[in-house]
Amino acid sequence: MDEYLDYPCGPVRADKLDECAAFVYQVVQRYSQPPWNIKYWEFWNEPDVAPEIVYVPDSPIGCWGDQDDPNYGGWYYAEMLKAVYPEVKRADPDAKVLVGGLLLDCDPRDPALCIASYKGEGEAPPRFLRGILENGGKDYFDGVSFHAFELYYGGFGMYGNANWDSSWNTTGPVILAKVDYLKELLNEFNATGKLLLATENAVLLNCDDDPNTETPPCPDEDAWEEMKAYYVAQTFAAATRDKLHTNIWLSIYGWAGTGLLATDNTPLPAYHAYTISAQQLFGVDYVRDINEYPGVMGYEFRNASRHTWIIWSLDGSVHTIQLPSGLRAGYHV
Repeated sequence: MDEYLDYPCGPVRADKLDECAAFVYQVVQRYSQPPWNIKYWEFWNEPDVAPEIVYVPDSPIGCWGDQDDPNYGGWYYAEMLKAVYPEVKRADPDAKVLVGGLLLDCDPRDPALCIASYKGEGEAPPRFLRGILENGGKDYFDGVSFHAFELYYGGFGMYGNANWDSSWNTTGPVILAKVDYLKELLNEFNATGKLLLATENAVLLNCDDDPNTETPPCPDEDAWEEMKAYYVAQTFAAATRDKLHTNIWLSIYGWAGTGLLATDNTPLPAYHAYTISAQQLFGVDYVRDINEYPGVMGYEFRNASRHTWIIWSLDGSVHTIQLPSGLRAGYHV
């Protein structure tokens, strides 16, 4: 790791952790006050990526990952948390300290799913959080933020994340698989009750019209925008199902086709799906998975005045279902 100590995204040298903590105290003390009122502090972006993999002088990711460490740098990241956490709380007792936002590039419960570009064990990158916990870090963070991305799989409603064995017609959004893993790991270390936050979430338009590649061909613009709206409704329903503290769409203008607004600020279909999802899912409780209809997946929620169903076709075909009695409104994406 020594050759990366001057990397602009970290890790912070051991002899500078006290200075780092003093700086954090000053920042939190200032920005927790009006007019900023910042209460959540996330330390680094995708720290579970090794800097040499993404090394550029101004890379915003790849800070603490160490390919030569069995826990990929998580143990040392815990040392940083031990230094800064008390200073955050001293500056603002109500502030929340977040690990994150973890890339969680693959599911360590099945090393075969992890990509081969990492040295050592294939499961090394997702072992980052385990390293934090093994070094006694559980008392030095209030929540874990993570990122959840899917790739477009070449047809309407078709998406997936092969590194998590997740897809539209089997598991639903990858956010479910990642939350399941995080809860399992935190429970193993008696660290339950931590906040879970998806701080970047989107389906990415990976496509190529070159027939010589394995990448799916690009859809026309209208088809993609409809597909993206379809995904927004699904992933926010999934996040509500798993009681995430928050779920943040990647970008309002987008990267890799993820925008909610066009460049002239015209709302795209995904923006309307986002708005309706926020309205319909505010203050609801998860009731059950809706799985009694072949070819259909969905969830039922409720609040004090109504029940809400969010359902979709798994195969893009039309399916007949029996709607509950007393239907008051319906929305189609």
